[in-house]
Amino acid sequence: MRGERLMSALREGRPAFGTALHSADPAILEIAALVGYDWVSIILEHCALDLTEVATLQRAADSRGITTLIHVANAHDTRILPLLNEGVGGIVAPQVSDPADVAALVDEVRFPPLGQRGAASAVRSADYGLQPYTEYAQAANHSVAVGAIVESLAGVQAAEEIFAVPGLTFAYIGLMDLTQALGCPGEFRHPDVRATIERVIAAAQRHGIAIGLSEYGYSAAELLELGARMIITPSSEYAVLREGLRERLAQARDAAGLPPL
Repeated sequence: MRGERLMSALREGRPAFGTALHSADPAILEIAALVGYDWVSIILEHCALDLTEVATLQRAADSRGITTLIHVANAHDTRILPLLNEGVGGIVAPQVSDPADVAALVDEVRFPPLGQRGAASAVRSADYGLQPYTEYAQAANHSVAVGAIVESLAGVQAAEEIFAVPGLTFAYIGLMDLTQALGCPGEFRHPDVRATIERVIAAAQRHGIAIGLSEYGYSAAELLELGARMIITPSSEYAVLREGLRERLAQARDAAGLPPL
């Protein structure tokens, strides 16, 4: 339940910055923490990491003071409770299109009376039973984030009701899927995409829900001006590696007098 780096930023009203992680190397997560990121999203929805690998990443995150947000398959994913017991900073459900999805996720993540999270004291997030259980449960309800991804037409239509569900902390707008749903795949600056972003953010602001957006087609300054409070930059560690290698190769080829590829 080490979500305080991100949660503190949201409570203080300052922008929070994160990136997505698909690989099991804890060094990448540690470097993100050391250079100043507030959180990393570990994308179980799109990668083959298992619970043991996530547990290792969580230990690295705890040692460096960075929040982990774990993207699971859906609000009923059976991995949610084991992940919480390892001490992750938050759980995120994709393709949320109905307030019932959020209510189910809150139930899985929050202890009573806020939810129905299963009780266990001899787990890592409770210091293996050394924490008084009541204090542990109260702290977990305060510090563990609950996130939803709005990325479908149904999700956009239900945004007002989704954001009204008690216990939700933040929501991402999934731009890649949203452009597909709107019939303009990859056209992040399409007028319909921009109008939809503005519509979802306005609904979130009415309910005090922080919105996260990736820099797909937009600068961080533009996203902040739109009202985003969580900025994903870059989209993943693969983007850093891809662009870094491309730039270094271009420099080396130029130094060798070779034409660009």
